[in-house]
Amino acid sequence: MKLDDAKLQTTLKQIHTGALAAAEAAAIVDVARFAASVDGRMDMGEMATVARLSKIIYEMSGGQESPVPSTPMPDGWLAQIGTRLATSGPRELAYAAARLIIIADRKITKEEVDLGVKLGEALHITPARTQQLDALIDALAQA
Repeated sequence: MKLDDAKLQTTLKQIHTGALAAAEAAAIVDVARFAASVDGRMDMGEMATVARLSKIIYEMSGGQESPVPSTPMPDGWLAQIGTRLATSGPRELAYAAARLIIIADRKITKEEVDLGVKLGEALHITPARTQQLDALIDALAQA
């Protein structure tokens, strides 16, 4: 997927206008990297998108970009993500990041669809808002 980083940054800042804490940025990157692997495949395009997204997210936190970890997510991490992201802006950014990764290879699998539903629930985002975020990210990817 061809994606303009400036447009991506603008879109992410529309979702969350405030600063991110370093821990919030790390949690958002964790969500994105999990989305890249949820279907059991590590697509290079998805991983490249995770890296680009990571750079922007860490810039939003005012911190140094950290390398994207390659370690597997621990069991039960999805149930815990809502506690790592306490406010709606970072939660919505995490959801949007996952959506971006899910559509990056233009092949949306059942596992990725299921992750979107579970992630919306874990982050306490209403179905109406997840649809809005999906539309926003889908439009960005089509631009």
